[in-house]
Amino acid sequence: MPLLSGIVLLLAACELILPSPGRYVAAALAVTLVLLGAWVRDAPAAAAPAVAVHRASETAARRTAQALRWLEPQGWICLDHSETPLLRYDEQVTIGPGGAFLFRTHELPGRVEIVAGAPRHHREAGDGAGRALKGFEQGALEAAAELNRHFIDRVGTRIWLQAVVVLWTDFPQRVVELDRLVYVHGDAVADWLEQRPRFLSADAARRIVSGLRRD
Repeated sequence: MPLLSGIVLLLAACELILPSPGRYVAAALAVTLVLLGAWVRDAPAAAAPAVAVHRASETAARRTAQALRWLEPQGWICLDHSETPLLRYDEQVTIGPGGAFLFRTHELPGRVEIVAGAPRHHREAGDGAGRALKGFEQGALEAAAELNRHFIDRVGTRIWLQAVVVLWTDFPQRVVELDRLVYVHGDAVADWLEQRPRFLSADAARRIVSGLRRD
């Protein structure tokens, strides 16, 4: 309504003030300026959520990387997107005595729980069953499969990359291990990784890293 009222007032002013030959051009220009001003006013508000989410994900990914690098003295090797073009900014690969793992980080407001093998997001308390978080499982599994294909093409052997979703949010379950995917809270990721059964030699770990690292 404020936008419509402004246009009407501008048209009335043009009618009263300007002579006939110029009033139509001025009216069209005035309407254009009003509409442009409304678009500029609303555009930052529409873009803000996407920018905020992107920045939060980068911050959370750095926290995940810091947690994982605590394990480097124990023989674990950590890679991120600055060391290989195969990873996104919110992904890390960690290879060590317990195997090879792809971590994809998410940060959300509110609470997350895994129900019947699928994540559900409760943005506010008392919102019932919450909403399904679509794409978490598929995205992590596809990223791990793509890295595996790259490794086969480059090195000629297959590796098993365990896909792990790291959650920096209220996640009371802390760790949920499913058949193909693991959900773990960011604060628990180093402890969980440290407890993996040890089977991979240091030479095998270095070979995997060389197949994934930037040329």
